[in-house]
Amino acid sequence: MEKEEFDKKFLQKKEQENKHMQAALTKILNIIDQKNNSSEMLLLSNDSPLLTAFSLVADYHNIKIEAIPEKSKTDLKSICDVVGVRYRQVLLEGDWWQQDSGPLIAYLKADQSPVALLPESNGKYTLYNPLTKATQKVDVDLAEKLKKTAIYIYKSFPNKALTTKDLLLFGRQSFSLKDILFLFLSGIMGGILALAIPRASAIIFNVIIPEGEKGEIWQLAVILLAAVIAKSLFELTRSFSFVHIKNKLSFSLHAAVWDRILALPVSFFKDHQAGELAQKAMGIIKIKDLFNDLVITSILAGLFSVFYYLFMFSISPGLTLTVTLIILLTFLLTLSLALLQLKYKRELQKEINQLSAYLFQVISGISKIRAAAAENRFFFHWTEKFTRQRKLTLKAQSFDNYLTAFTAFLPLVSAVFIFYFVSVNEILSIGDFIAFNAAFIAFQAAIISLSLSLIKVLDARIYLDNMKCILKTLPEDTERKKIVSNFEGEIEVNNLSFKYKNNENQILENLNFKIKPGEYVAFVGPSGSGKSTLLRLLLGFEKAQIGSIYYDDYNLDKLSVKELRKELGIVLQDSQLMSGSIYSNIIGSSIDLNVEDAWKAARAAGLEDDIRNMPMGMHTIINQGQQSLSGGQKQRLLIARAVVKKPKLIFFDEATSALDNKTQSLVTTAMNQFKATKIIIAHRLSTIKECDRIFVLANGRIVETGDYKSLIKKGGLFKNLVERQMV
Repeated sequence: MEKEEFDKKFLQKKEQENKHMQAALTKILNIIDQKNNSSEMLLLSNDSPLLTAFSLVADYHNIKIEAIPEKSKTDLKSICDVVGVRYRQVLLEGDWWQQDSGPLIAYLKADQSPVALLPESNGKYTLYNPLTKATQKVDVDLAEKLKKTAIYIYKSFPNKALTTKDLLLFGRQSFSLKDILFLFLSGIMGGILALAIPRASAIIFNVIIPEGEKGEIWQLAVILLAAVIAKSLFELTRSFSFVHIKNKLSFSLHAAVWDRILALPVSFFKDHQAGELAQKAMGIIKIKDLFNDLVITSILAGLFSVFYYLFMFSISPGLTLTVTLIILLTFLLTLSLALLQLKYKRELQKEINQLSAYLFQVISGISKIRAAAAENRFFFHWTEKFTRQRKLTLKAQSFDNYLTAFTAFLPLVSAVFIFYFVSVNEILSIGDFIAFNAAFIAFQAAIISLSLSLIKVLDARIYLDNMKCILKTLPEDTERKKIVSNFEGEIEVNNLSFKYKNNENQILENLNFKIKPGEYVAFVGPSGSGKSTLLRLLLGFEKAQIGSIYYDDYNLDKLSVKELRKELGIVLQDSQLMSGSIYSNIIGSSIDLNVEDAWKAARAAGLEDDIRNMPMGMHTIINQGQQSLSGGQKQRLLIARAVVKKPKLIFFDEATSALDNKTQSLVTTAMNQFKATKIIIAHRLSTIKECDRIFVLANGRIVETGDYKSLIKKGGLFKNLVERQMV
C-alpha cells in the first residue's frame, strides 16, 4: 500500500512539473510571437504520443513545426493540416526494415499507440516509442508487433511564390549532407585510382621495357588489378549513393508539385487548359531527370577529372596549358550553339503546350466529333499544329547534330595538335607521352560530357519558365486561418458585389441576404443573372471586390476554405465521377466511412434500388466516361457523394436536371427529410416548390423574394419564368 501511495504521489508530482514547464515555455513563446494565444495554442509536449512521433518524422524531413492547437494534437489529419503537409498509408510488407523507405509513423498492435520508425545510415530502422521513451533496433520480432499499415509524410512547398532558389533549397533538404559527402568522397577516390592506368603506362615504357625488367610487369599487373577493383567498388558505392539521393529527390519533388497544384485557387484553372497544364506540371519531372541522369553525373565527372589535369601538368606544364586553350574553345563553341538552339526550344515548348491542350479537348469530345462527322476537320487542325511543332523540333535537333559532329571530330584534332606540339616544342619520353595522352583523352571526354550537360541546364530554364504560372501563383490558403468547428449551416451575405477581371460589367451588385440553419433556399433567374457566379463566391472559388460572406458569423476571408468545404456537401453542374467502384465514388477519401454509410447516402439520393440491381452492387466498377450509368444515375451518385458525410450545408447547382419526374420526386422527398441547410441553384423551377424561400436574380440583383406560392401570386419575374417553362 505504501509503495502504491508513493507511486501515485510521484506521478502526480511529475505531471504537475510538466504542466509548469509547459506554461513556462508557452509564456516564452508569447514573448517571441504575441499573436499566439496561450489558451488556444500549445507547444509540442510529451502528452501526445502521436505528436511526438510526428515531430520526429517531420524533423527528419526538415519540416518546421510551429504551435499546434490542443484539440488537433491527437488526430493525425488535423496535425498534417495545421503543419501543411500531406500523408498516405503504406503497407509494411516483407523484410521492410532491411531497406530505407524514409521515416514512418507506425502503430503497435497491442495498444494501437503510435511510434516513430527512423532509418539509420545502414538503411535499417530504429523504433522510438513516445510512451516509454524507449529506442529499439527493428528486427523480425519487433516488426511482428507492429500493424501492417504505416504513415508516410510528404513535405510541401512553402506557401509563397516560388523561385529557382526555393526549388533548389527544397531539393537540397530532401537528402542529408552525409549523402552528398559520401557521393563526393567515393567519386574523389575513384578519380584518384583512375590515374593508375596512365601512371602504369609511363612506368612500363620508361622503366620496365628499356631495362627489360619482366618480373616487375607482374607486380605492376597485380597493382593495376587491385586499383581497377578498388575503383570499381568506389564507382559502385557512388552509384548506390546517387540512386539513394535520386529516389529521395523524386519522392519529395513529385509530391510537392502535385500538392501545390491541388492547393491552387479554383480561379487559376479557368485560365489554363487541362492538356497544357499537364505539360507544365511535368516540367519538374523533366528537370529532375535532367539533373539526375545527365547534369549531376557529368558535373561530378568533370569535377573529378581535375586529377587528370594535375597529372598532365606534372608531366608537361607547357603542353597542359596549350591543350587548356583547346578545352576553352570547346566550351565557347558549345555555349554558342546552345544559345542559338535556345530560341527554337522556347518556341517548341509553347507549341507542345498548345498541341497537348488541343489533343486533350479532341479526346474528351471524341463522341461529339464523331456525331458531327467532323473527324477530317479536326485532323486538319491537328496537322497544322503538329507540322509547326515538327519544324521547330528539326531546327532544334540540327544544333544537336552539329554538336555531335563537333565532339566526334574534336579528339582527332586534339591528338594531331598534341603530336605536332610534342614533335616541335617538347621533348618527352615515350612513357610520359603515352601517359599524358591517356590522361588527356579521359580528361577531354569528361569535359565534353560536362559541356553538353551545361546545355541541359539551359533546357531546365525553359521548363522552369514554362511552369512559372504554377510556381508563382499563391495557394488558396497562404496562412493559417481559422477552422470552422461545430458548423451549424448559417450563411449571411452583406453588400456583395463582383465582376470578373477585364470585364467592366458588374455580375453581382449589392446582394444582401441571410439563410438560417436548416432552411431550404433556391436562387433562380434568367440566363446570365449571376446565379452560378454567386455559388462560386459562396464556395470561395472567386473573391468579391466589395462586401463579405459569413459562415456562422465567421468571415469567409478569415476561414480556411479548404477545411470549410470539408463541412459542405456540393453538387456542381460540371461535377465528374472517378474511375473506380460506386462505393469509392460515394465515400471518396474518407477513411472513417463504411459500406453502411454509402448505402444510406444512396438511399437518400434515390439510387439504392439501381445499385442493388447491378451485378456487383456497391462494388460495381464505373469508368471516367460513366458509360455504364445513365445521366440520371450519374447525378444521383453525385448527390449521394455530397450527403454521405451528413453535412450541415448542401449546395446543389441544378443537381436534378437529368432526373425523370419519378426519380426527381424521390430525391426531393429524401432531401426534404435531410436535416441540413440546402441551397439550390435552379433552372428547372418545378424542383423548388418545397423551398422555404426563393431568391429571384436579374442583372446581378435580387429582385424578388418569397416562397413558391407567394411569388406566383405576386405575378412578377418568377411567374414569367415558370410560365415559359410550362409552355
